[in-house]
Amino acid sequence: MSRKNPDIATALRRHPAVRSRRSPARICIGVIAAALVMLFWLYIVLNAQELREEFAATGGVTLNQRIGSHFGVLIGILGLPPLALIAFLSFFLTSRIFFLAATGTRLLRTYHGAFAATIEQAQSFYDRLRTRDRDQIGTLHELPRGNCMVQGWSADADRVAFVCLSREKTRGVDWPAVEFAGADYDVYREAFADHYRTPGGEVREAFRQVRRES
Repeated sequence: MSRKNPDIATALRRHPAVRSRRSPARICIGVIAAALVMLFWLYIVLNAQELREEFAATGGVTLNQRIGSHFGVLIGILGLPPLALIAFLSFFLTSRIFFLAATGTRLLRTYHGAFAATIEQAQSFYDRLRTRDRDQIGTLHELPRGNCMVQGWSADADRVAFVCLSREKTRGVDWPAVEFAGADYDVYREAFADHYRTPGGEVREAFRQVRRES
């Protein structure tokens, strides 16, 4: 999924302080996008013969171009309905939003980082997260690619944040979302949110340390 890794979305959804729902606005955009595609499809269907004849009557058109015009109209008729479905599903499947159960404040993603880590190293870092200790967590700098994903979601108005961990090809490991609330929220802001989108070239000391320990 575009902004929420499936494992991270599951971790957020399972947290007792978090609720989720579909965004009506995003679903509406998906419906409009699909409707526009289908209107174009309907225009082609109703005017298929005219479109073929208009193209064939154009001066200097070769035989290959005339044949291509027939296939072009056919492709439009057959291909646009699946395209409309894809347009709708792309908005629907990414329409789930998360919010605090107590206040209804929406959670927004305010940190995203990708790191190269073994499952043991990822577990060690998760244990550091659970301490909610600024010195233990360190300052993270993301890599262009990595098999371990860290995301932070926060409701800044309520001073609450959640950090989730996910790793590719990891089975049987449960990493519940780590909540940062009250005084711990300041730790989150310092360690994560202020460094969101920081261009990275190396793994921060936190991951270096877990590698030394592993």
